[in-house]
Amino acid sequence: MRRLVSVPIVMAILFVGARSSAGPSFQIVSDRFVWTSANLVETHFQEKTPEKGKDEGPPLPLGLFSFQNHFERHGTPPPMDFLMPLHPGPSSFAEMKKDHILFKKTQRKIPLHPGRMPEGATPAQPYLLPLPEMNRVAVVYPYYLFQDKEDRFVTKVYSDEGDLLSTYDSLPTHVLRDNPALLVSPERSGCCESFKWTIRFYHLRQNSVSSYGCPEGFCGDVLFTRLGPGGPLFIAQETVGKLSEIGVSLQTNLYVVGKEGDLLASGKILFALRQPHGEKRIAESLQPYSISNLLSVDPLPGGRSFVLRFGLEGNRAALRLDATYQGMTPCVVFARPKDPFFLQGGPDLRINETSMGSLPLLLILEPGEYIFSSSSGRKVDEKFLRWNIEPDQVNIVTVE
Repeated sequence: MRRLVSVPIVMAILFVGARSSAGPSFQIVSDRFVWTSANLVETHFQEKTPEKGKDEGPPLPLGLFSFQNHFERHGTPPPMDFLMPLHPGPSSFAEMKKDHILFKKTQRKIPLHPGRMPEGATPAQPYLLPLPEMNRVAVVYPYYLFQDKEDRFVTKVYSDEGDLLSTYDSLPTHVLRDNPALLVSPERSGCCESFKWTIRFYHLRQNSVSSYGCPEGFCGDVLFTRLGPGGPLFIAQETVGKLSEIGVSLQTNLYVVGKEGDLLASGKILFALRQPHGEKRIAESLQPYSISNLLSVDPLPGGRSFVLRFGLEGNRAALRLDATYQGMTPCVVFARPKDPFFLQGGPDLRINETSMGSLPLLLILEPGEYIFSSSSGRKVDEKFLRWNIEPDQVNIVTVE
């Protein structure tokens, strides 16, 4: 059984997560639905008191430093003092010539060539990005695609002798203040329907990259901060789904990343609200585990368990996060009729020959492929829709 969180203001709804011989599980959301990953467990909420001998009060709630909250209050993105920006410029290891890079230590000449670029790409002037503390230098090849609003990049990292160590299809923009081997890129791209957040970590020692993002066009609030001086990094990202005739969904993905870029802990929270004309703000006010309601994230002994305290906007609660979550995530599905006339009381929806009720509907399904059809009275529509329901996405299914 998948476990659901039961809190005073939220009606918990049972969701069976495991597949059985009878087939996948279905859940119709008629009010509110809350699910947390199995490694997020309710725990006792404790008030924080100032340490003895310290005059300052408790630290500011983390929810105030989410992008949405900070921008609404101050008109600027939140500060990220734990990062230092990288700046293009000359390198003590290499010199850019007209058609090659000269590495001074070995006198090697490496042709200026980005490698394979997407069809239709228009390249711009390459430049050097020095990484002196790691005895490395990056060569950045910007390019532009007509359909994109932002530049794209190919980044090649070389040793001081001219050996190619890594190639990235993105641009590192920052470095962790106390670890020059971890480059970071908190990237905000697109606008409106194409808005997207992606936070990347470039591991120079392992010559690898890891990224945490949300589906394009459905990104909500994001929090990227550090848990105290020298502590791990914390990311909370929202995926928001909304259809005015059905309701709202909020999925919050949580990540704790060590100073070497390793993933220490991760968890997921899913909330769905069946409320026509409902807004994201309404869902946040009813969801006690929203980013905007986060007070603190406190490490526990061992370094892979953390207590998340909520209560910035009321609805006090606490969750204990243990290690990483790799299990199944239920999917929110907005099912609507093709005919917009049926705002309520539309045709009967059938999924894999199981009647679910009248469209439109807010559903919770397991990931997988399903056959959707509709019927009106005794006449069953002969048009069937085969649809792959994906986790960590906003699934909107229009049924004829």
